Amino acid sequence: MPIIAWNPAWEMNEPVIDAQHHALVDQMNALVDALSTPGAGDQTERALMYLSDYVENHFGTEEGIMERTGFPHLEEHRAAHTELRDRVRAMVAEQGWSLSTDIMNYLTDWLVNHLCSYDRALAKHLNP
Repeated sequence: MPIIAWNPAWEMNEPVIDAQHHALVDQMNALVDALSTPGAGDQTERALMYLSDYVENHFGTEEGIMERTGFPHLEEHRAAHTELRDRVRAMVAEQGWSLSTDIMNYLTDWLVNHLCSYDRALAKHLNP
């Protein structure tokens, strides 16, 4: 069962970013499922590696759009991206795959907060 349900209010009216956000929600749910399933080390490893690759690609796309459009809160938004990127890299480096509920809560809280605040500000900038 998904822990995060897609909310249409998160749509930004930017097809590439919206598709990436949908994929991120799906991947967060897959990671939470893997972390919640005893003996799902391979599934957890794949989910974390995907998430690690995802943040590099998505954040690059999103930050590129922010730079091209003169988004005034680029550095603050980039700092939020860096926080998640660093946290995911640390999780991948641990390779124990016995991540705690605290990690699951962090990831889901980060995602929802980011979509509801940081990305809403970007959506308003892109779609005045």
